[in-house]
Amino acid sequence: IFTVFFILLGSYAYLNRHDKRFILFFAIAITFKYQAVLYFIVLLLLREKRILRILLNMILVALPTAVMILVYYPSDAFKNSVLNFGALTYVDTGVNLGGLRPINIFLLVLILLYVFAYIKTPEDEQNEIQWGLFLLNGVSFAFFGFVYFHPQWIIICAPFVLISVIRCRYSKMLYIVQNILIIALYFISVQSWSVNIDQQMMAYGVLKKFIPGQWTTVMADYFSYDNQVYLFTAIFAILLLFVVFSHPKFMQKDITVFEPDTMLNARIVFVVAFLAWCIPAFLCLKNTIDASKTAEASYTVSIETGGETADIGTLINNVSDSI
Repeated sequence: IFTVFFILLGSYAYLNRHDKRFILFFAIAITFKYQAVLYFIVLLLLREKRILRILLNMILVALPTAVMILVYYPSDAFKNSVLNFGALTYVDTGVNLGGLRPINIFLLVLILLYVFAYIKTPEDEQNEIQWGLFLLNGVSFAFFGFVYFHPQWIIICAPFVLISVIRCRYSKMLYIVQNILIIALYFISVQSWSVNIDQQMMAYGVLKKFIPGQWTTVMADYFSYDNQVYLFTAIFAILLLFVVFSHPKFMQKDITVFEPDTMLNARIVFVVAFLAWCIPAFLCLKNTIDASKTAEASYTVSIETGGETADIGTLINNVSDSI
């Protein structure tokens, strides 16, 4: 969340041509998640064409992260949890196309986007915004399409996708596929990260006191379709669609014009996403509480006490009194 917050602040500063704030906010964002630097570079190359200035800005945006590493480097916990996290292992994959070595598709797409951003000269400020959104969505597609990612990270690309959908002339169609993306992501998340990115999220919030020790049912029992190849193919295709339809030629020319029912469609997406998670999550909670009550009732001990039935608490009190 902090990463997204500072990326949005940096993007807003970029749109208003506040270059110092643009560098500052992205520099802070990078200290939370290194992925933020991917978005910074593509925006920088779209506007700045002077090599020395590009290098200087890259050094400036990396300074807070470098300082953080120097300050915390003596800490063993920092070394084990951060430096030894192995972030590069998430992108260290390749596809064998018959050449000398496998090709890293993520890096290939990223390089092509950066080269395009550098050689592209926007016609005006409005055109720069349009190309910026297109390239930002391209970076999101490269990362989430070709890198093994944690589902919570996808929140990083959500603001740029939403802005592009709202500005697109085919927004109704994109809202529909956005719902499909959400459901497909739910299927993969609750199956791959069971008792983590599912009903277990309630145990991290205000409802934690109602959560029994162990879940009787999990959300994967409801999201039971488990062909993750098909599910991720759907996610991949939709992320690619977001890139294609964020191209400037599909954008509204007038930024004050919106497609009919734009806000209604946006709310529908939110409601679908909310209910698709809450309904199975609370069913898991209900089933687990019911099972817990049944288990407690099974421990009821019946004893003859004047023709009355006493539970385990009564039995303990009787034993204590006799002692």
